[in-house]
Amino acid sequence: RSETVAMTLFHTMFKMDPQLLNKFPFKDDEWSRAVFKDHERHYKDQPAKSWFVLFRDTFFVRNHGILIVPHVYTSVPVCSLHVFNNDTLEEIPRVFGRVMPHVYIKNTKGYTFVAEGRTLNDPIPAGTCRLRLIGTEDKLLRLKKRKTAATKFSVEEIKEYYLPRKDYVFFRKRIKVKEDVQASFEVTTSKPTAFVKLQILDTFDGVEKAVISGQGKGYAVIASFTFLRDGERDDDADSDRD
Repeated sequence: RSETVAMTLFHTMFKMDPQLLNKFPFKDDEWSRAVFKDHERHYKDQPAKSWFVLFRDTFFVRNHGILIVPHVYTSVPVCSLHVFNNDTLEEIPRVFGRVMPHVYIKNTKGYTFVAEGRTLNDPIPAGTCRLRLIGTEDKLLRLKKRKTAATKFSVEEIKEYYLPRKDYVFFRKRIKVKEDVQASFEVTTSKPTAFVKLQILDTFDGVEKAVISGQGKGYAVIASFTFLRDGERDDDADSDRD
């Protein structure tokens, strides 16, 4: 306990006056110091050749901007981590499938961390995964309190047949949102070499525009998107295929 208080005191001092660090003998050690915190999550059995969400968590910055490097440890054959700024809906940049080091600034709705996985030719048993947040301060990010586990989701699967069309549209689904809800989406084609693009559209001033999209070969993923409650439209929620 005394060590934690001492570290907090030193960090506060150095933030108020960075030149104070040069007066201490451990000044060279501070720049190489790293702190990490693990968050363990569990996932269920998964069939072969399937896509699933390992976890989806929301974190908040405590007081000021902090540099964070996130990483996921798991035995799932194919796993990708995505981080979204819930205020701007923008994804934190990734390079070679990894989330880049980023300074997380305090915002209103926090940041969503989503890990999505894919099984290959064999099913996988239930297991655990770890989200590791690496930074330079003892208090990294604050996890949002939630009533349900970050790995417990309501899943809806829709299977349809499609024919080649001039506009290349496979299907369209219209959704009426009764309350704010966060969701993840994945579309898979029966032809693994087909290029597919998944879009979420909204209407602005009578013009339909894409607010987020994902594309890939054989499948496309939108790892996280928050639908805001629509209190203006009176039409019932429906599902239409063009």
